[in-house]
Amino acid sequence: MRSVQDNIQKQLETNKSKNLLYIDAAQVMEIEPGFLNTLDEMLASAKQNSSLTREIPYDLVSLSAQLFIEKLYAINQYLRIDPGKLEELEEIYRQSWQKMLETGDIQGTLRAFHYPRLSRWIETLYPDQFLEQLKFTPRVGTVVCEEYSAQFQIGILGIDLEHIKEPVLDIGCGREGRLVRYLRSLGIEVHGFDRSLALQESYLQKKDWFDYPFEANTWGTIISNMAFTNHLLFAYRHDQAQFEQYLLKTREIITSLAVGGSFYYAPGLPFIERLLNPAQYKLDRNQVIGDVFVSVLTRIVNT
Repeated sequence: MRSVQDNIQKQLETNKSKNLLYIDAAQVMEIEPGFLNTLDEMLASAKQNSSLTREIPYDLVSLSAQLFIEKLYAINQYLRIDPGKLEELEEIYRQSWQKMLETGDIQGTLRAFHYPRLSRWIETLYPDQFLEQLKFTPRVGTVVCEEYSAQFQIGILGIDLEHIKEPVLDIGCGREGRLVRYLRSLGIEVHGFDRSLALQESYLQKKDWFDYPFEANTWGTIISNMAFTNHLLFAYRHDQAQFEQYLLKTREIITSLAVGGSFYYAPGLPFIERLLNPAQYKLDRNQVIGDVFVSVLTRIVNT
Protein backbone atom coordinates (compact mmCIF):
# COMPACT_ATOMS: atom_id res chain seq x y z
CA MET A 1 0.00 0.00 0.00
CA ARG A 2 2.88 2.36 0.71
CA SER A 3 4.16 2.28 -2.89
CA VAL A 4 0.60 2.87 -4.13
CA GLN A 5 0.26 5.87 -1.81
CA ASP A 6 3.61 7.24 -2.95
CA ASN A 7 2.59 7.03 -6.60
CA ILE A 8 -0.77 8.68 -5.93
CA GLN A 9 1.13 11.46 -4.18
CA LYS A 10 3.46 11.82 -7.18
CA GLN A 11 0.49 12.02 -9.54
CA LEU A 12 -1.14 14.72 -7.44
CA GLU A 13 2.14 16.61 -7.15
CA THR A 14 2.60 16.47 -10.95
CA ASN A 15 -0.71 18.26 -11.44
CA LYS A 16 -0.81 20.46 -8.35
CA SER A 17 -0.74 23.71 -10.35
CA LYS A 18 -3.24 22.55 -13.00
CA ASN A 19 -6.74 23.97 -12.84
CA LEU A 20 -9.45 21.30 -13.06
CA LEU A 21 -11.99 24.07 -13.64
CA TYR A 22 -10.24 25.08 -16.87
CA ILE A 23 -12.44 24.62 -19.92
CA ASP A 24 -10.07 21.98 -21.37
CA ALA A 25 -8.73 20.58 -18.10
CA ALA A 26 -8.61 16.92 -19.15
CA GLN A 27 -6.15 17.71 -21.91
CA VAL A 28 -3.70 19.67 -19.75
CA MET A 29 -3.56 17.10 -16.96
CA GLU A 30 -0.41 14.95 -16.96
CA ILE A 31 -0.25 11.26 -16.05
CA GLU A 32 2.84 10.45 -14.00
CA PRO A 33 4.61 7.27 -15.23
CA GLY A 34 4.84 5.61 -11.81
CA PHE A 35 1.13 6.24 -11.21
CA LEU A 36 0.28 4.77 -14.62
CA ASN A 37 2.39 1.69 -13.88
CA THR A 38 0.60 1.21 -10.56
CA LEU A 39 -2.79 1.28 -12.27
CA ASP A 40 -1.53 -1.12 -14.96
CA GLU A 41 -0.41 -3.59 -12.28
CA MET A 42 -3.69 -3.30 -10.37
CA LEU A 43 -5.69 -3.80 -13.55
CA ALA A 44 -3.63 -6.84 -14.59
CA SER A 45 -4.04 -8.37 -11.14
CA ALA A 46 -7.81 -7.88 -11.22
CA LYS A 47 -8.06 -9.53 -14.64
CA GLN A 48 -5.92 -12.49 -13.61
CA ASN A 49 -8.30 -13.08 -10.72
CA SER A 50 -11.32 -12.83 -13.03
CA SER A 51 -12.52 -9.95 -10.91
CA LEU A 52 -13.82 -7.64 -13.62
CA THR A 53 -16.80 -6.71 -11.45
CA ARG A 54 -14.83 -6.30 -8.25
CA GLU A 55 -14.88 -2.83 -6.76
CA ILE A 56 -11.70 -1.03 -5.86
CA PRO A 57 -10.89 -1.69 -2.17
CA TYR A 58 -12.48 0.87 0.15
CA ASP A 59 -9.20 1.75 1.86
CA LEU A 60 -7.72 2.69 -1.52
CA VAL A 61 -10.78 4.77 -2.41
CA SER A 62 -10.60 6.51 0.97
CA LEU A 63 -6.86 7.09 0.63
CA SER A 64 -7.18 8.53 -2.88
CA ALA A 65 -9.97 10.87 -1.83
CA GLN A 66 -8.16 12.02 1.31
CA LEU A 67 -4.91 12.76 -0.53
CA PHE A 68 -6.82 14.66 -3.21
CA ILE A 69 -8.61 16.74 -0.57
CA GLU A 70 -5.32 17.57 1.14
CA LYS A 71 -4.01 18.93 -2.17
CA LEU A 72 -7.18 20.97 -2.65
CA TYR A 73 -6.83 22.53 0.78
CA ALA A 74 -3.17 23.32 0.05
CA ILE A 75 -4.24 25.16 -3.12
CA ASN A 76 -7.18 26.96 -1.53
CA GLN A 77 -7.69 26.85 2.23
CA TYR A 78 -11.17 28.38 1.92
CA LEU A 79 -12.68 25.33 0.27
CA ARG A 80 -14.73 23.03 2.46
CA ILE A 81 -15.50 19.37 1.86
CA ASP A 82 -18.29 18.16 4.12
CA PRO A 83 -19.09 14.44 4.63
CA GLY A 84 -21.61 14.47 1.79
CA LYS A 85 -19.09 15.91 -0.66
CA LEU A 86 -16.53 13.36 0.48
CA GLU A 87 -18.93 10.52 -0.35
CA GLU A 88 -19.46 12.00 -3.82
CA LEU A 89 -15.69 12.16 -4.36
CA GLU A 90 -15.20 8.57 -3.26
CA GLU A 91 -17.93 7.50 -5.68
CA ILE A 92 -16.04 9.17 -8.54
CA TYR A 93 -12.99 7.04 -7.71
CA ARG A 94 -15.11 3.87 -7.57
CA GLN A 95 -16.75 4.59 -10.91
CA SER A 96 -13.45 5.47 -12.57
CA TRP A 97 -11.93 2.16 -11.44
CA GLN A 98 -14.95 0.25 -12.71
CA LYS A 99 -14.62 2.01 -16.07
CA MET A 100 -10.97 0.99 -16.29
CA LEU A 101 -11.92 -2.62 -15.57
CA GLU A 102 -14.59 -2.55 -18.27
CA THR A 103 -12.52 -0.88 -21.00
CA GLY A 104 -8.92 -1.72 -20.09
CA ASP A 105 -8.10 1.86 -21.16
CA ILE A 106 -6.49 3.67 -18.23
CA GLN A 107 -5.44 6.91 -19.93
CA GLY A 108 -8.68 7.18 -21.88
CA THR A 109 -10.71 6.67 -18.70
CA LEU A 110 -8.73 9.31 -16.85
CA ARG A 111 -9.12 11.92 -19.58
CA ALA A 112 -12.64 11.21 -20.80
CA PHE A 113 -14.29 10.06 -17.56
CA HIS A 114 -12.33 10.71 -14.36
CA TYR A 115 -11.08 14.28 -14.84
CA PRO A 116 -14.39 15.63 -16.22
CA ARG A 117 -16.23 14.26 -13.19
CA LEU A 118 -13.65 15.70 -10.82
CA SER A 119 -14.12 19.05 -12.57
CA ARG A 120 -17.89 18.99 -12.07
CA TRP A 121 -17.42 17.99 -8.43
CA ILE A 122 -14.97 20.84 -7.76
CA GLU A 123 -17.39 23.31 -9.39
CA THR A 124 -19.81 22.69 -6.54
CA LEU A 125 -17.22 23.86 -3.99
CA TYR A 126 -16.75 27.34 -5.47
CA PRO A 127 -19.02 30.41 -5.37
CA ASP A 128 -20.54 31.13 -8.79
CA GLN A 129 -18.69 34.43 -9.09
CA PHE A 130 -15.34 32.61 -9.37
CA LEU A 131 -16.29 29.88 -11.83
CA GLU A 132 -16.50 31.92 -15.03
CA GLN A 133 -13.04 33.40 -14.55
CA LEU A 134 -11.51 30.02 -13.67
CA LYS A 135 -12.76 28.48 -16.93
CA PHE A 136 -10.06 30.35 -18.82
CA THR A 137 -7.15 29.82 -16.43
CA PRO A 138 -5.18 26.60 -17.09
CA ARG A 139 -3.04 27.01 -13.98
CA VAL A 140 -3.80 28.16 -10.46
CA GLY A 141 -1.73 29.67 -7.70
CA THR A 142 -2.16 28.97 -4.01
CA VAL A 143 -3.82 30.65 -1.04
CA VAL A 144 -1.03 30.62 1.52
CA CYS A 145 -1.89 28.64 4.65
CA GLU A 146 1.04 28.65 7.09
CA GLU A 147 1.26 27.37 10.63
CA TYR A 148 2.95 29.99 12.77
CA SER A 149 5.27 29.27 15.68
CA ALA A 150 3.76 29.09 19.14
CA GLN A 151 5.74 32.10 20.34
CA PHE A 152 4.61 34.23 17.40
CA GLN A 153 0.95 33.40 18.02
CA ILE A 154 1.22 34.16 21.73
CA GLY A 155 2.87 37.48 20.98
CA ILE A 156 0.56 38.64 18.19
CA LEU A 157 -2.57 37.70 20.14
CA GLY A 158 -1.26 39.26 23.36
CA ILE A 159 -1.84 36.16 25.51
CA ASP A 160 -0.61 36.44 29.10
CA LEU A 161 0.49 32.90 29.93
CA GLU A 162 0.76 33.64 33.65
CA HIS A 163 -2.95 34.42 33.81
CA ILE A 164 -4.38 32.29 31.03
CA LYS A 165 -7.68 30.71 32.04
CA GLU A 166 -7.95 26.93 31.59
CA PRO A 167 -8.99 24.76 29.89
CA VAL A 168 -7.77 26.13 26.56
CA LEU A 169 -9.00 25.24 23.06
CA ASP A 170 -7.14 26.05 19.83
CA ILE A 171 -9.53 26.15 16.85
CA GLY A 172 -7.73 25.37 13.61
CA CYS A 173 -4.53 24.50 15.43
CA GLY A 174 -2.64 23.63 12.24
CA ARG A 175 -1.19 20.45 10.83
CA GLU A 176 1.38 20.09 13.65
CA GLY A 177 -0.56 21.68 16.52
CA ARG A 178 2.47 23.75 17.51
CA LEU A 179 0.73 26.10 19.93
CA VAL A 180 -1.12 23.25 21.63
CA ARG A 181 2.05 21.22 22.11
CA TYR A 182 3.96 24.24 23.43
CA LEU A 183 1.29 25.20 25.96
CA ARG A 184 1.06 21.60 27.17
CA SER A 185 4.84 21.59 27.70
CA LEU A 186 4.22 24.44 30.16
CA GLY A 187 1.69 22.37 32.08
CA ILE A 188 -1.37 24.17 30.70
CA GLU A 189 -4.49 22.11 29.99
CA VAL A 190 -5.07 22.67 26.29
CA HIS A 191 -6.77 20.88 23.42
CA GLY A 192 -6.92 21.56 19.70
CA PHE A 193 -8.32 20.40 16.42
CA ASP A 194 -7.70 20.94 12.73
CA ARG A 195 -9.07 19.30 9.59
CA SER A 196 -5.50 18.85 8.27
CA LEU A 197 -3.93 17.52 11.47
CA ALA A 198 -1.00 15.20 10.72
CA LEU A 199 -1.03 13.11 13.90
CA GLN A 200 -3.90 12.74 16.37
CA GLU A 201 -3.33 12.62 20.12
CA SER A 202 -5.72 12.44 23.06
CA TYR A 203 -5.65 16.25 23.11
CA LEU A 204 -5.50 16.82 19.31
CA GLN A 205 -8.32 15.85 16.96
CA LYS A 206 -8.56 15.79 13.18
CA LYS A 207 -11.88 17.55 12.75
CA ASP A 208 -13.59 20.40 10.90
CA TRP A 209 -14.90 23.23 13.10
CA PHE A 210 -18.39 22.71 11.71
CA ASP A 211 -18.28 19.16 13.06
CA TYR A 212 -16.82 20.03 16.45
CA PRO A 213 -19.35 20.14 19.32
CA PHE A 214 -18.83 23.35 21.32
CA GLU A 215 -20.48 22.71 24.67
CA ALA A 216 -21.83 25.71 26.56
CA ASN A 217 -19.89 27.18 29.51
CA THR A 218 -16.84 24.96 28.94
CA TRP A 219 -13.68 26.81 27.89
CA GLY A 220 -11.58 29.23 29.89
CA THR A 221 -9.72 30.34 26.76
CA ILE A 222 -10.38 29.82 23.06
CA ILE A 223 -7.72 30.70 20.48
CA SER A 224 -7.99 30.99 16.70
CA ASN A 225 -5.16 32.75 14.88
CA MET A 226 -5.83 33.32 11.15
CA ALA A 227 -8.19 30.37 11.14
CA PHE A 228 -11.91 30.44 11.96
CA THR A 229 -12.48 34.20 11.68
CA ASN A 230 -10.30 34.39 8.57
CA HIS A 231 -12.60 31.87 6.87
CA LEU A 232 -15.66 33.65 8.23
CA LEU A 233 -14.49 36.88 6.57
CA PHE A 234 -14.02 35.07 3.27
CA ALA A 235 -17.57 33.68 3.48
CA TYR A 236 -18.89 37.17 4.35
CA ARG A 237 -17.27 38.67 1.25
CA HIS A 238 -17.58 35.85 -1.26
CA ASP A 239 -19.85 33.00 -0.19
CA GLN A 240 -23.15 33.95 1.39
CA ALA A 241 -24.27 30.31 1.29
CA GLN A 242 -21.69 29.47 3.95
CA PHE A 243 -21.86 32.77 5.81
CA GLU A 244 -25.01 31.85 7.73
CA GLN A 245 -23.35 28.63 8.92
CA TYR A 246 -20.39 30.66 10.16
CA LEU A 247 -22.66 33.03 12.08
CA LEU A 248 -24.36 30.11 13.81
CA LYS A 249 -21.00 28.54 14.63
CA THR A 250 -19.69 31.87 15.97
CA ARG A 251 -22.57 32.02 18.42
CA GLU A 252 -21.85 28.44 19.44
CA ILE A 253 -18.18 29.25 20.05
CA ILE A 254 -18.69 32.32 22.20
CA THR A 255 -21.39 30.63 24.31
CA SER A 256 -18.95 27.78 24.94
CA LEU A 257 -16.82 30.21 26.95
CA ALA A 258 -17.08 29.92 30.71
CA VAL A 259 -17.87 33.13 32.58
CA GLY A 260 -14.61 35.09 32.68
CA GLY A 261 -13.31 33.11 29.70
CA SER A 262 -11.80 34.83 26.66
CA PHE A 263 -11.78 34.20 22.91
CA TYR A 264 -8.53 35.40 21.27
CA TYR A 265 -8.78 35.66 17.50
CA ALA A 266 -7.39 37.34 14.41
CA PRO A 267 -8.53 38.86 12.16
CA GLY A 268 -11.18 40.78 14.06
CA LEU A 269 -14.85 40.82 13.07
CA PRO A 270 -16.06 44.43 13.40
CA PHE A 271 -19.39 43.79 11.64
CA ILE A 272 -20.21 41.14 14.27
CA GLU A 273 -18.49 42.69 17.28
CA ARG A 274 -20.57 45.88 17.14
CA LEU A 275 -23.72 43.78 17.57
CA LEU A 276 -22.58 42.13 20.81
CA ASN A 277 -24.25 43.09 24.06
CA PRO A 278 -21.61 44.96 26.17
CA ALA A 279 -23.38 43.78 29.31
CA GLN A 280 -22.56 40.19 28.34
CA TYR A 281 -19.21 40.46 26.52
CA LYS A 282 -16.22 42.73 26.96
CA LEU A 283 -14.27 43.43 23.76
CA ASP A 284 -10.63 44.53 23.42
CA ARG A 285 -9.16 45.21 19.98
CA ASN A 286 -5.53 45.82 19.01
CA GLN A 287 -4.43 46.92 15.55
CA VAL A 288 -1.85 44.71 13.85
CA ILE A 289 -1.53 46.49 10.52
CA GLY A 290 -3.95 48.50 8.38
CA ASP A 291 -7.48 47.25 8.98
CA VAL A 292 -6.32 43.98 10.53
CA PHE A 293 -7.05 43.70 14.26
CA VAL A 294 -6.59 41.14 17.00
CA SER A 295 -9.72 40.84 19.11
CA VAL A 296 -10.18 39.47 22.63
CA LEU A 297 -13.77 38.75 23.58
CA THR A 298 -14.40 38.03 27.27
CA ARG A 299 -17.64 36.62 28.58
CA ILE A 300 -18.89 38.63 31.54
CA VAL A 301 -22.09 36.83 32.53
CA ASN A 302 -24.09 33.75 31.64
CA THR A 303 -26.57 34.40 28.84
